[in-house]
Amino acid sequence: MIQELLQQLGLSVKEIEIFLALFEQGKTTPARLSKLTNVNRSTVYAILNKLKEKGLVVEDIGAKVLYFSPASSEQVQEMFHRQQEDLKERKKIAEKLATELEKLPQSRTYSVPKIRFIEEEDLAEFLYKRMDRWDEGLRKEDKTFWGFQDDSFVKHYLDWINWVWKNYDVKVKLISNQSQVEKELSGKFKERRIGFWDGSIDFSASTWVMGDYLVMIVTRQHPFYLVEIHDAVLAHNMREVFKKIWTEIK
Repeated sequence: MIQELLQQLGLSVKEIEIFLALFEQGKTTPARLSKLTNVNRSTVYAILNKLKEKGLVVEDIGAKVLYFSPASSEQVQEMFHRQQEDLKERKKIAEKLATELEKLPQSRTYSVPKIRFIEEEDLAEFLYKRMDRWDEGLRKEDKTFWGFQDDSFVKHYLDWINWVWKNYDVKVKLISNQSQVEKELSGKFKERRIGFWDGSIDFSASTWVMGDYLVMIVTRQHPFYLVEIHDAVLAHNMREVFKKIWTEIK
């Protein structure tokens, strides 16, 4: 049981071996542990220092001979409590940093793409939560969704589409395939314009361009999934492509 818990804490096989040997001795020297475990003395000393950094081992610096002993249960609990508090503080700092970095203007000629992959079970929730960020991107350009929208997305996520039109001031200029669901939506939303192409073109994944975001969604077969790429250069080029297609298809 103890060995399994130590593994869960991320200790290596050698670290566990040395720690358990030390635990059995209660207090001993690296030389003694080396003899007990048949591990090189320098390796034992290096492992003991790692365990000390992790708060599992205590070094006795008051004696002439170097001794190590396992940390008490109170010391272990206190150490993990400090780590937990430190982790919470680091998380707060990371969240603040991420917020501030989002505000910084990014180069329009070069950037490192940020890619997210969303599986089917999380897709609906992601659409709702992510819309605020996409809306910010839309407002930086022309407030317009450009791209292609497969009719299967409309069938499966019609509630989200209605919610978007109720809560956001956006425009849509999307290409789609001929379908009954799009006929039923025709004219329902003033700024939602859909262009159609003939059935000879097999474009099966919804592809949206919104500001600096490029989003692709597969909903024709299970499992559904979504890929979001946050990159100003890629988004700009794909928007130009869809603008050109739009002028020719409508």
